[in-house]
Amino acid sequence: MSHDIIKKIGGAFGFEDEENKRAGALAPVKRAQLRIIVYSPKEFGDVRAMAETLLEKAAVLIYFENIGNDLCRRIIDYMNGVGYALDARVEKISDHLVIYAPENAVIEKEIPRAAKSFKWF
Repeated sequence: MSHDIIKKIGGAFGFEDEENKRAGALAPVKRAQLRIIVYSPKEFGDVRAMAETLLEKAAVLIYFENIGNDLCRRIIDYMNGVGYALDARVEKISDHLVIYAPENAVIEKEIPRAAKSFKWF
């Protein structure tokens, strides 16, 4: 009796005993972790690495603080095209941060009341 309870509790936490493995019991599913790579571009040539990262199903967080508006706009235009082609998600996090996430990622963001009316780049 107590052995059955221990097996049930162990099963609830994803542990299996040898008997269940041989009987063809289903193993718990392991979730893949989402990698987030942070970039702080200095020149337009940096977009290639960002695009390849997104292509590898990792999220790309771009920090735009130390570049001019023209370069910022070019990078965003390019990455928006890459994101569209890959069906990626894009979200502006703040005035200087934008995240591009693969299609299977969910981006949830809490927006303060004062920030609901801010303008994109």
